Parts: sequence; C-alpha cells; structure tokens
Amino acid sequence: MPHRTLPQHPDIGQLKRQAKELKRAAGDGDVAALARFRQLPAYAGWSDDALRNEPLALHDAQSVLAREHGFPSWKALAEHVEEASLRHDDIPTAFVEAATDGRTDRARRLLERHRQLPAASFHAALVMGDAPRVLARLAEQPALATQAGGPRGWQPLHYVCHTSLGRSGLADAAGLVAIARQLLAMGADARLRFPWVHHGVQRAVLWGAMLVTESLALAEVLFAAGADPNDGVTLPILASGGDLARLDFLHAHGASANQPWATDGSATLYAILQWSNAIDGVRWLLEHGADADPVFATNGESPLHVAARRGDVALVALLAAHGADLTRRRADGRTPYAIAALNGNDAVAGWLAAHGAGDVLAPVDRLVASAARGDRAAVDAMLAEEPTLRGAIRADHYAALYRAAEEGHVAAIEALLACGLDVDRGDEEIGKTALHCAAMRGQPDATRALLAHGASTAVRDHEFHAQPLVWAAEGSRMAEGHGGEHAVVGRLLLDAGSPVDWQSDEQPGDAIVEILDEWQRMRR
Repeated sequence: MPHRTLPQHPDIGQLKRQAKELKRAAGDGDVAALARFRQLPAYAGWSDDALRNEPLALHDAQSVLAREHGFPSWKALAEHVEEASLRHDDIPTAFVEAATDGRTDRARRLLERHRQLPAASFHAALVMGDAPRVLARLAEQPALATQAGGPRGWQPLHYVCHTSLGRSGLADAAGLVAIARQLLAMGADARLRFPWVHHGVQRAVLWGAMLVTESLALAEVLFAAGADPNDGVTLPILASGGDLARLDFLHAHGASANQPWATDGSATLYAILQWSNAIDGVRWLLEHGADADPVFATNGESPLHVAARRGDVALVALLAAHGADLTRRRADGRTPYAIAALNGNDAVAGWLAAHGAGDVLAPVDRLVASAARGDRAAVDAMLAEEPTLRGAIRADHYAALYRAAEEGHVAAIEALLACGLDVDRGDEEIGKTALHCAAMRGQPDATRALLAHGASTAVRDHEFHAQPLVWAAEGSRMAEGHGGEHAVVGRLLLDAGSPVDWQSDEQPGDAIVEILDEWQRMRR
C-alpha cells in the first residue's frame, strides 16, 4: 500500500480535490489509479477491466486516500485534519465542547496532541477534574463558583456533571467529586438544572452526574447538598434502561417509584413505557411500590394500554400479575385488546383474548387491525364491501402506521396506506411522521416504501423543527453502530432531496452535525 505523509498544515479542501482527481482518473481507465482502489477490501483482487466497469464512487476514492495516509476511514482523516488545523485559541473550546457532547474520542485526540490542555482554560480543567488547578482559581475568584461561562455558557457545576471524560478514564474521577464539593460549598445549587429544554423539561445536574459523568460518588455529593431524588427525570430514565444498580442507589436516597414524570406529570411507570420495554426496569418499579394501574387523566390510559400497543406478552403478563385491569377502557372506549389488535401486536392480542380480555372491534378498527398485520387481502376485501370505511379513519389510527415504520414492516405500511392514511400526517404529540419514525430507527426498507408513496423529506416535527434526515442522524448517534442502518437511510433521504438546514432555535449537537456532514461527503 502506498504511504503518503500529510503536510504540516493539511488542507481538507485539497484532499477532497485529490479524491475527485483519483475518481476521475480511474473513470478514464488510468491503470495506476485503478490499482490504488485495490487497497479497499471491496475491490481487492479485482482486475483492471472489472474496475473500469464498476461505477466507483467519490467516497471510495476518499477511502483510498485515507488508507494511504494511514487512517481507517475518510472520517478519521477529516477529523485529524480539522483538529490539526485548529487555531491555538480555539483548541480549549473544541476540547470542552467534545468532552460535554459525548465525543470522548475527539477529546482524547485533542488531549494527546495538546498535553497542556488542562492548563489552557478554567473550563478545560473542570471537565478534566483537575482539582488543584480549579480550586486555586476559585480561591482567587470566588465568584466563578456560580458564574455562567465557557463554551456552553454553563455554570461550573454543569460542566462537572456533564463531562464524558470521567467514565472514560481521561478525567480524574476523584477530582470531579472534589471540585463539585467545593462548588457546592461556595454556593452552587445541588438542584441546578441544565439550561436546554428536552420534551418540555430542563434536566437536573443529578441526571448528568448519574447518566453522563456516570459517577455515584458525584451524585452522593449532590445528595448531601440537597439534590432531589424525585426530580422526575433521573429515576424514570434509569428505569427505562433497566439500570438496577443505580435504581437501588437512588431508592436508598429517597427516590419514589411512583414519582411523576417531569414532562407531563404522568406516573413513571406509564411514562417510560412510551419509549422503552425494559422489563427489568418495569419489574423494579413494581417491586418497589409502583402502582401497576395508574390512569393518565388526559386520555384515560394505563400502563397496560401502552404495553398492549408496543410491548410483548411477558411485559403484559407482568403488569397483569401486579393487578393491572385487563379490560380497562381508555377515554375513547378502547380496551388493551383493541389497542393491541389495532397495532398489529397479535401475540399480545392473543394473550389478552386467552385471559378473557377480548373485545369486539368496530368495523373501521377491524380494517386498521388487518392492515397493521400486513393482511392486504383482508383490507381489500373489507374496502370492496364497504368503501366508506376509508372516511372513518381517525387520528388515533395513525399509531399503527408509526409503529409499522419503526419496525420496518413494509407490508403493514402498504396496507395501511391503502386504507387511506395520509403518508405525511404527523402525530398529535410532536408532529412526527411515519418517515421520521423509520429514519430514527434506521429502517431503509420502510424509508423506501414511504418515499415511493410520496412521503415528504422536508416535513418537520413540532418540537425540534427537524426533518426526517436529522432524526436519522440522531438515531445513528444514539445507536452508536448497534442496530439500524441509519447511514443507508440518510443517503436515501438525501437522494430524495432532503433539506439539510437546521431550523430550531437550539443549535444541533456537534455529533449530529458530524454525522450529517459524513453522509453528505459519502454522496459526493
């Protein structure tokens, strides 16, 4: 493999031009250019003639250049060039932003390149847990203890409770605790919340200490200073992930399994089932006193209704064993059985029927239930017999379409759209469409099906003002390469003309921007 050395001040623009020239030369049949593509595993052993007939992409040429410079991917090369090109004054800012945005690898690279970073700024010392340096600055300037500042405009306690460097071993874990203790002693508020709003709620620094910095010792210091174990965020999120050890820790400090979810005041058990099926977390809540059958006043739903929509038999059986009412009707009159059937959740519907909780479905509900199972023949037969059923479709029937998109159930998507559902209709809560759902889960087949039916790539949800492309990037960030084909979905959306601009008042995280930039580079 040819080895190339980057200049002292590399230029990403020049490297992009080299990649384009390499692609062009290979397209012209240049033997030397074609030989360079054999470095890629996909083309190892290919003949010149085979390569000439292959539509080599720009991202392939970029990958060749990356390997020739000793990097595993174009992204790694681009990151190296960007970091090497930072102005001296921008390095501490980039480091703190990476440390507080979960980009530990980037922070590590910057630290390896610039060993004096902890000394470069007060906020760099904070995220590194450099207690001697931070405490010395606080002694000189006590007002810093509660003063907002740094790259994020946060108070110092925010940075200490939102650095990913502690859990990676880059920061001094004991130093972070010592800094927090001193900040609290100097007037910092243990119930401080982060300034951004997520689902209508500002998360507490306790959440950051336990789920971002991942330090129980840090949480202990916050509790000693008056942190609230019932902040409506920390325990619900830990329960949704089935994190039993940290749930036990919270419970030991007074957390209630029945505390209300901060977003809407619903019971924690009901709230977490909206996005998680972590049965261990549900079992922990029930074993620690959570009511198995709380009713959310807004819609009359109980946890069992939610489990019937998106859960499995084991979850439904667990709730039933703790006293959940199998036949409770929501405000709209639907039972858990009806909800399971409407969402194509046949296993749960069958279990409920076998336990005496079956129900008679209205004609339009039977239509949607058949579609949710992907039974196009039954849908066509019902519509042929009673075409007016299309006009009976209501907003609550769309849950089946969103679920089908999340699960990549193409037959169900096709059948539901045949019933007359609008492919671009957003949900009542935040306006997400089926395409948003497919993008978040990294479901390329569902994305193709929805695009084929004219789904808009430009429609934005109401909360984040983000198009499906941004949801795909967020899904990719959360999945971290596990499950889902988010990059494939991203390219499909870009190829379909998705806008890339950001319309939210809140700027996207750097990790999202990097993912979107990478997907765009792969198409060039």
